[in-house]
Amino acid sequence: MIEEYFSKGGVMMYPLLFFSIVLTAVFIERLIFFILNRGSKRTLENSERAFFKGDFKTALAELKNSRGAMEKVAAEIINHINCSKHDLEHIAENRAISELQKFSRSLHLMDLIGRVSPMIGLSGTVLGMVKAFQSISAQKGAVDPSILAGGIWESLLTTVFGLMVGIPALIIFHIFENELSKKALMIKLKSEEMIRRAGACGD
Repeated sequence: MIEEYFSKGGVMMYPLLFFSIVLTAVFIERLIFFILNRGSKRTLENSERAFFKGDFKTALAELKNSRGAMEKVAAEIINHINCSKHDLEHIAENRAISELQKFSRSLHLMDLIGRVSPMIGLSGTVLGMVKAFQSISAQKGAVDPSILAGGIWESLLTTVFGLMVGIPALIIFHIFENELSKKALMIKLKSEEMIRRAGACGD
């Protein structure tokens, strides 16, 4: 049935199919990346405990094998613990930006697919309607309403498929964006706390 609907949808179904494949691939890749690089709460807590006691060597050792963004920012701060507060803030900010960019990679594709797919579907519907009415106008005499209805519902298929691709894309995009925003806020708050507690020299 899906193949039948796809063939009746017209040429605009092909870019929608392509977008759905790209969306699936990006979603799976980003999901795996977020899971593998989510970090360990226990590792971070152990490192913070040692850090706040002034045991920077142990704090850094705790973070050695962690893949989490916050853990990498924390390690960067510890590695430059003798720098001034201003320099530490700059170092932490640069490392945070670098790590967060890894998480945001390809997310714009999901946003783009979510916004463009419904428009492509609507374009396919408009083209299908034009084709349907052209066929009707070419006929002479009375027009069978069933023929008109058949042409209209077939042309609406691209809109349906466009929404089927676009809506999940936007939902997934905003879920990842929300996770990224929470991660960025956590990094900001924890890095500020580390720098404040480090007792680094002022400017």
